[in-house]
Amino acid sequence: MKTIATLMPKPQESGFEAELVIKALSELQPKKAHIVGIFGALFPALRDAIVRGVPRKAILRELEANGVKLNAGNFKQLYDAEEQRRASGAEKEAS
Repeated sequence: MKTIATLMPKPQESGFEAELVIKALSELQPKKAHIVGIFGALFPALRDAIVRGVPRKAILRELEANGVKLNAGNFKQLYDAEEQRRASGAEKEAS
C-alpha cells in the first residue's frame, strides 16, 4: 500500500532544505505586527507629509505602490496609535 510518505520525494532527492524552511517560518510575523512595524518606521515621513498638506489619498496610493495596502480607516487607526505611543514615550523621557 502506498502512503503519502512513500509517494513524496525524500528531502535529499528533491533539493528540499528543511533548515531554510524552518528559518523562514521562524521569521514570519503576523500581518498586523508586520504592518505596525513598517508604519512605525515610516511615521516621521508620514507625519511630515500630512503637515505639508499631502492628501491622505495620495499617501495611501504611495504606500500601496510600495507594498503597504491600507484603507483610510486602518491608516487613521495606525497613525493615531503611533502618535500616542510616541507621545507617551516622550513623556516618560521628560520625567
